[in-house]
Amino acid sequence: MILTERKPFGVIKGILEENGFKKIAILACNGCARFCETGGESYLNELAKRLEENGFEVKIKKLIPLLCDIDLIKREVSEEEIKEVDCIIPLACIAGIYATKKLFPNKKIIEAIDTIGIAIRDERGDIFLVKDLREEIEEIRKEIELVS
Repeated sequence: MILTERKPFGVIKGILEENGFKKIAILACNGCARFCETGGESYLNELAKRLEENGFEVKIKKLIPLLCDIDLIKREVSEEEIKEVDCIIPLACIAGIYATKKLFPNKKIIEAIDTIGIAIRDERGDIFLVKDLREEIEEIRKEIELVS
C-alpha cells in the first residue's frame, strides 16, 4: 500500500484563502488512503464539514474506489461538474493526485495529504513503512504544479 499522512487543517485552509478559492471539489480515495485515514468516506465528510464551517462551499464531494484509476474518476466526476469549482482537493497519494491533474489539467489541485512511501498493514491493522519515497515523490510534485 501507499502510506500517506494528513496536512494540518490550518495549512489547507491557508492555501485556499491565499489563492481565493471558495468553491471546492473533494475527491477521496477509498483504497490505501482510507487505511491511512487520509481518504475514505470518514475523512471526506470530516474535511468537507470543516471547510463549510469556515465559509467554503464544497460543491463536489465524491468517494472514488481508487483515485489512481482515471477510468474510475471519469465514472464518478464529469467535466461539467468540475467547471463549477475553483480547485480540487484529492484525498489520495501522489498517484491519485497525478491522475486527477491529468484528467482535469486546467483545474488547480490542492495537496491536502503527503505521500510518504510504500508500507504494509498487518493483521491488527498496524501500518509499517517499508520504503520512504519522499525524495522521489518531490520530483512528481514539481511536474504536476500543485498549489501550495
